[in-house]
Amino acid sequence: RESLPLVIFLRNRLKYALTNSEVTKICMQRLIKVDGKVRTDTNYPTGFMDVVSIDKTGEYFRLIYDVKGRFTIHRITAEEAKY
Repeated sequence: RESLPLVIFLRNRLKYALTNSEVTKICMQRLIKVDGKVRTDTNYPTGFMDVVSIDKTGEYFRLIYDVKGRFTIHRITAEEAKY
């Protein structure tokens, strides 16, 4: 597993939406950025060390692997999200 789709990231990991259609509505409002670029595709693959930012909440997340090789979400600062 090399990547995590945005729909899984927002719905299952962050619990920002309950259904796939809610994730689509969030993405179509152009609120989600992956590595500084707006992404409207809910199936867009977010990979290792990608920075996912949510404009409305001002939160930044980085995808990293845990010890068992699974994706974990690490909350980072705005300063750290620049690189």
